[in-house]
Amino acid sequence: MEAARKNRNEMIASLDTTITVAFSILAALCLTLSESQAATVPAVCETIRDNVRPPNIVLVLIDDMGWSDFSCFGNTHAATPNVDRVASKGIRFEQFYVNSPICSPSRCAILTSQYPQRWNIHSFLNNRADNERRGCANWLDPAAPMLPRILKQNGYATGHFGKWHLGGQRDVDDAPSISEYGFDRSLTNFEGMGPKLLPMTLKPGASEPGRIWKDAERLGGPFSWMQRSEITSGYVEAAIEFAKQAVAEKKPFYINLWPDDVHSPYWPPVSDWRNSKREQYLSVLEHLDNQLQALFDFLENEEELRNNTLLLICSDNGPEQGAGRADRFRNGKTTLYEGGIRSPLIAWGPGLIATEPQGTINSESFFSAIDIGPSVLEICGIQWRDLSLDGESVANTLLGKGNHSRPSPLFWRRPPDRKVAFPGSKELLPDLAMRFGNWKLLCNYDGSNPQLYDLISDTRERLNLLGKSDPSPEHQAIFQKMLAQLLHWNQTVPTDRGLDLGKESEESVRSATLEDARWPSKNSVTFFATSDSHYEAVEKVDRNYRNQRTIQRMNELPGNNWPEKLGGGFIGFPRGVLALGDLIDDGDKTGQTDIEWLHFEEQFGLDGTDGLLRFPVFEGWGNHDGPPEKFIKQRVSVQRQIRWRNQRRLDQQLIPQVSPNGLHYAWDWNGIHFIQANLYPANRQNPRVRYSLPWHDPQDALSFIKENLEHSVGTTGRPVIIMAHCGFDTDWWVIEDWVDFYNTVKPYNLIAYFHGHSGTGVKTWKPEGEAKSIDIVNTGQTEKGFFVVEITSDRVRLGFQAKKNPSATSDIEWEWRYLLDKNLYPVKEAMPSNP
Repeated sequence: MEAARKNRNEMIASLDTTITVAFSILAALCLTLSESQAATVPAVCETIRDNVRPPNIVLVLIDDMGWSDFSCFGNTHAATPNVDRVASKGIRFEQFYVNSPICSPSRCAILTSQYPQRWNIHSFLNNRADNERRGCANWLDPAAPMLPRILKQNGYATGHFGKWHLGGQRDVDDAPSISEYGFDRSLTNFEGMGPKLLPMTLKPGASEPGRIWKDAERLGGPFSWMQRSEITSGYVEAAIEFAKQAVAEKKPFYINLWPDDVHSPYWPPVSDWRNSKREQYLSVLEHLDNQLQALFDFLENEEELRNNTLLLICSDNGPEQGAGRADRFRNGKTTLYEGGIRSPLIAWGPGLIATEPQGTINSESFFSAIDIGPSVLEICGIQWRDLSLDGESVANTLLGKGNHSRPSPLFWRRPPDRKVAFPGSKELLPDLAMRFGNWKLLCNYDGSNPQLYDLISDTRERLNLLGKSDPSPEHQAIFQKMLAQLLHWNQTVPTDRGLDLGKESEESVRSATLEDARWPSKNSVTFFATSDSHYEAVEKVDRNYRNQRTIQRMNELPGNNWPEKLGGGFIGFPRGVLALGDLIDDGDKTGQTDIEWLHFEEQFGLDGTDGLLRFPVFEGWGNHDGPPEKFIKQRVSVQRQIRWRNQRRLDQQLIPQVSPNGLHYAWDWNGIHFIQANLYPANRQNPRVRYSLPWHDPQDALSFIKENLEHSVGTTGRPVIIMAHCGFDTDWWVIEDWVDFYNTVKPYNLIAYFHGHSGTGVKTWKPEGEAKSIDIVNTGQTEKGFFVVEITSDRVRLGFQAKKNPSATSDIEWEWRYLLDKNLYPVKEAMPSNP
């Protein structure tokens, strides 16, 4: 081991002598440039000339934090006042990217200014066997062009405090020390070599603390232990001490402050312990903000530092499912969609950043972590253009003296072991991605299954411009040009084992899904059904919070037992959740619709990867969800959102059939046919009802049902589920339409008609004189509970999981109601019961 380290040190020394640094500050550079050359960087030159020493740089890189988790980026569930205070005097960048959706490669990119694949850092660094399985290095090669080393060669004091995760973890005990990458001082955690501050844990009621990765002691020391809920304050204290020493020595400093508090598992203080993953995350986030205050105060209160320090704050990748949030962006950590690779970025430096843009938002400029290094070097007056970096300088943009974007495309490749976002997910993720201008392209390694999005008009990546039957010539041309560049880039960087591991994941999804493993029978289908979530705009312990509790119960229920009255046995993993209208409360009110819809998306998500709910949701439109698009007076139309979501369902193969107007849709689960008909299954409104506003129009729902049943079910006898918002208890539709619906479904094996709108329970209905009844399931309000349904080859059983006290926010007790167990062939009368 010592010999290996000696060789590495000699290699680094040799490397150091070959890197030519032309100038120590950019003022000198400006004097030697021609007038035309100097004109390209006047703002930076002016900033440096005004300072006695080159500026200090502090980079705060937070682990697994979502794009919208700071209050100043839209979080209304937790407060981050200290970060917000920094942002109020700096610039918030809304189109900043990291270069991987997972931590080790993301960190590699920001320090090397190169795509992490160039150094075989393709995913998080793990033990040796798993690194080999995925085609990853065991540590970052010290020969990489390290930002701290270049700064150190130019007179900077360099320090790293916090998570490292670029070598030295698990059984990898001969990795280079952090100092070998150009740092004068370091203090890391259990994923790095060198001095360590290791995390202890404490739960409510525990008498003795636990320890995370206590084996990290074997990686060497010195080390000490500290409560994880306070550990960032330990790194902050060490960073401040280091900065003070650099100032005393009249040296500029570069500091990494890389906390990992908001990476799971979450350990807030016992005094602020919460009851769910999401709440634990928010608690930890707020305490992280509190611990960063000392660093921010130190930089702001010292005039010399305030006038000559650039502070950058960002995240290393998107949020973990069920914890952080990425606002309107799709998916999260490990995926190449925007939620996985777009990060908040705050730049603060009152003495460096132009006065006018301080406290503003830059929503135009797009650039990435590999551009931070060249930008910092230019701001510090250090030559970088002969270092063959992938990054490009956006120094003037960071300093608020322009809004230029990175001129070249950005490229990504997924972690090799993440063809699906998490175990059990059915969504096969794209392998490659590219951003150029407004356009985002995603595809597989061979260019198959392409997705093209216009990120200006479609930030949520919902409308695949190549998913149409006849894409426009413009979009085809953009796709062909981008595809050639993306595939070429992928050939220029070292390969990993993503292709082979991806095939394994694809086979697993196709032949041995998580549902198959957990269902009592491979021929059964389990799903949940609810309605009337009525999300509100106000933030309090209200319906929104009670809805969240219900969704948490949905996530927890699979694997629990059915009640003995229904035969017992395990509750299977649900194929999805039916959400039957009135998703929000005020779909016709400007200023509330958008907030309420955001709450629905945050909690229900779409496909089980982008919200609190772990399963795909299949929602419909209700009367509270607002008018048809042509009548909207506010920015957000729920109908438009449903159309976009249906397009995404088509792209993800969650559904195969959508009505021409994009609202009604149908799909199959194990031979059972489902039809989501928005509002109610008719083609007209009751013209005589006094409150029948123009937007209570069912928009040809019954026509879609008729045509779909004829073509998709026919005479096969396959079971059918039909759902809509309203039951047979509203006068929006008339008795003639009820009969028309009955006659439409009468020839088919209709298991039940599911609806919301009012009440909860199970009953039957049939027109006068008819013998065959329709089972009607009124799914009730989300805040009160949800129906659990299992259909096998010959039976259907269902029950309502109800809160005994719907207004309770803690210590919630659940019970079964409205139990039903019946044969499918022949269909028998439903016999509702209420234990």
